[in-house]
Amino acid sequence: MVGSHLICGLAGLLAWSLLGGQVAITATPPPLSTAGLGLAASATLSIMLTSWAMIATDAVHPPACATTLIVSLGLLSTARQVGIIVVAVAILVGVNAAGERVVKRVNSDIAITQSA
Repeated sequence: MVGSHLICGLAGLLAWSLLGGQVAITATPPPLSTAGLGLAASATLSIMLTSWAMIATDAVHPPACATTLIVSLGLLSTARQVGIIVVAVAILVGVNAAGERVVKRVNSDIAITQSA
């Protein structure tokens, strides 16, 4: 899961750097404007790169594609911001794993006391 968000962040950053024109989609661009077409191309390229890379690395996690779009549309547009996303996902995965261990331990303790 963490790897897929890293892939998505890097793909989005690459696509936005190449095609996004350093514009962010904070408002709807005028129809057929250079900025709007650049952002559309950036989003398209980032999804293509993301899909290929996640399949190639067996790190498929479709919700991470939201990260790709957030970055490729210029809403988060620096390597530091992508790093923050990846670290946040890693923390969430760690907290989830710890919570699962606690639940398993409590359930096993309950099973032991019920069988006694």
